[in-house]
Amino acid sequence: MNKFKRLITLPLFLIFIITNLYWFKSHDDISIYKQMGIVIASVGIYMVAASIEVFYAKNNRIRIRLFKVFVLFLLLYYLGFLCAVLFLDGFFFTRSSVHYVNKIPFNTIKKFFVTMRDENNLKAFGNLVGNAILFAPMGLLLPLWSKKFHNIFIFTFTIFVMVSGVEIFQHYSNMGTADVDDIILNVAGALLVFFVFKFIFFMVKDKLEMYFKDDDSNCSIKL
Repeated sequence: MNKFKRLITLPLFLIFIITNLYWFKSHDDISIYKQMGIVIASVGIYMVAASIEVFYAKNNRIRIRLFKVFVLFLLLYYLGFLCAVLFLDGFFFTRSSVHYVNKIPFNTIKKFFVTMRDENNLKAFGNLVGNAILFAPMGLLLPLWSKKFHNIFIFTFTIFVMVSGVEIFQHYSNMGTADVDDIILNVAGALLVFFVFKFIFFMVKDKLEMYFKDDDSNCSIKL
């Protein structure tokens, strides 16, 4: 079974690496939609390969270690993805030369809604949704990586600090815009996924802890 597993997972991990190398090298010539498709597809391939490795691990101790390694790598990958989106020119879109600061909560959000209502502007809708989902995966990755992020206050504070740090950096580096509404949308999106994760985790917690139970020490993985 172990050899058969490698015949599946190794090619999948290789495809993940090659796909991302292609994306990194050719991003200037690829539309935003194709870039998103490449990233989503490559992450999907990685998750399939990682799930196979974890599910067919020799014992629970190895399963726990593999799970932690795969989650950590996915977290680092997404942090790199965020850096590419937020700070590198040509990844998904060209950096705007226009710089402004909005310190009034919900001011930009209201303008987007007015634009959508009066002009039926899908770009405004895309900006709202894009900001809401940008940090949303953190609502899953951080709690999976460490049990301390199951605490709503620690999780919210961490996301708030991360997002605020990005906005402050953009403000002082004149890269793009610094907008308090971006913080609101980013944090709200991450919290939404966090609550979905907590609900699902609550429903299947007993089964997960039994599945990831350490064979030798009778300790469960700290999800």
